[in-house]
Amino acid sequence: MKKHLLLILLVTFAGLVKAQTPTSTVPVKLDSTGIFNYAYGTLESDTRFRESGKTTPATYFPFTNGKYVARALFSAPATPTGLFTLEAGKVKMSNPAAGITKSAFFNIVGARPIVRISFDLDLTSYTALAPFIIAFGNDDGGTAGASKMINAESAFQNQAGDVFGSLRLANTGGLFITQYRNADGTTFSSLPESQSLIRPNVSQHIDIFINSSSSNNVPYTLNATQRLMAANTYEVFVNGVKYGNSFPKNGTLYNFTNLDALCFEFADNATQQQVGVSNLEVSFFNVTVLPVNLIDFTGKKATNGIELNWATASEQNNDYFEILRSANGQPYQSIGTFKGKEQSGVASLYQFLDRNPVSGTNYYQLKQVDKDGTPTLFTEKMVAVTYDLINKGLSVYKSQDVVKVDAYATQSQAGKLVLIDLQGRKLAERKVQLNDGKNFLSIDAPSLASGLYIVKLEAGRDSQSAKFIVR
Repeated sequence: MKKHLLLILLVTFAGLVKAQTPTSTVPVKLDSTGIFNYAYGTLESDTRFRESGKTTPATYFPFTNGKYVARALFSAPATPTGLFTLEAGKVKMSNPAAGITKSAFFNIVGARPIVRISFDLDLTSYTALAPFIIAFGNDDGGTAGASKMINAESAFQNQAGDVFGSLRLANTGGLFITQYRNADGTTFSSLPESQSLIRPNVSQHIDIFINSSSSNNVPYTLNATQRLMAANTYEVFVNGVKYGNSFPKNGTLYNFTNLDALCFEFADNATQQQVGVSNLEVSFFNVTVLPVNLIDFTGKKATNGIELNWATASEQNNDYFEILRSANGQPYQSIGTFKGKEQSGVASLYQFLDRNPVSGTNYYQLKQVDKDGTPTLFTEKMVAVTYDLINKGLSVYKSQDVVKVDAYATQSQAGKLVLIDLQGRKLAERKVQLNDGKNFLSIDAPSLASGLYIVKLEAGRDSQSAKFIVR
């Protein structure tokens, strides 16, 4: 007997997703050529940097057109082995034998709490002998010594009031891994190599989405997939694939409203390696107030169809829900609507019965429509339920020249009865009409010799079989 499994996808504590348009996007200009190196002792005692400001002429990085400040920095004691190279739209950083090097981009105009940082990371000449750090936060006014985002201190330290989050690429025991600062602000965690998506010896595209606000369920979109971020977290994608976990804000000292700075930092090692960054841009978004907070969406097989249940924690300006269904690889189609609560600050429960599911797997999504007609689709909130049109098995017996079959069906459906011998030969076939409930069917079977036979009932993609004996 063919059996189908009931598949239910339960989604909990998720909010409504709306695609967002950035309030501003700032591309970082790397379209010049140049080399910058530094021998300790020739100039400043603590740091040496070259900076292209919003109004000052370019020194090493190209002029920023008033959009941000760019800084290439060596710490002391740095050595001549540290090197910055600009060519072909890429900044290449070589680690020093002592100290650190840092490329910082800060005081970015249009800063907001919700940020996307995108760039290409070239690690074709890098195996993490010297750790490489990616950090972001606030430049604390842009004063040279004020912020770890832009000064000679490492941005991967214990919590600081200017560093929201930081990742470190490191080589531990010969394994290339990703490390990140923990929410306690004093420790860091190391992801196993199998979970560290950033890889050595290749070039890859990185997207970092940051929510430095206190709002949960903040929506963002990447490659047409809509997702949500919790408050004070960030999420990292490598070539469109997300790290398995979201990363926390580094401690409690960071309390800036907006995030306006990022930096790339190279630690020291006697062996020099190189990392390249290109196609760097920063996008800012407003914090979106979500009209509906969906906390649960489930489905299950019922006696007379498929029952869908969902719950909201709150609703604003919610006119109605539209229930969408897809089956057999077909596009989603509307199968009904359900009136919303419009305004509600308490949990609300909803139930909808699909009385005409198709045979096989039925996929369901919810669409929410505001009072002004604005639709929003819960694309990540999907329920899948496998539905059999035939259930409870078959009862088969032979009466003279007729084989009688009693079968249950869960809705009306055309089908057929097939009589087969043990060698698989079809002996008879008859079209039947199944009705919801118990069905009394029969198929002519004259002159059957003694032996074992099989009756198969087929309806759509479903089928059930039963054996019977002729004596």
